Amino acid sequence: MFRQDFIKRQIEQFGQALAAIAGRRTDGQLEQALREARQAYVTLGIDPSYLRLDTRSLVHLVGRGPRLTALCDLLEEEALSHEALGEMSAAEQRRARASELRALDRE
Repeated sequence: MFRQDFIKRQIEQFGQALAAIAGRRTDGQLEQALREARQAYVTLGIDPSYLRLDTRSLVHLVGRGPRLTALCDLLEEEALSHEALGEMSAAEQRRARASELRALDRE
């Protein structure tokens, strides 16, 4: 029960962080949006270096369900910020990773 409450709080905090990131992006504060995105990984309890893992290992580490969905949402929001900066390669990498993670979560 404690673990579920902890995860629920993490997800709620993350939702607030994601809204702030989207707001920064919409306001054209793209670099700030990306800085806040890096902090949002910490809110989820995910070290950004974990993104270097292969997709299956990352799913195993993060777990399936809401936390993985939140990670995918963050990756997609990051992609939008990178795209707005003209960093198409970085944007595509994040979109592809989010898609791979979502596909594994549905298996």
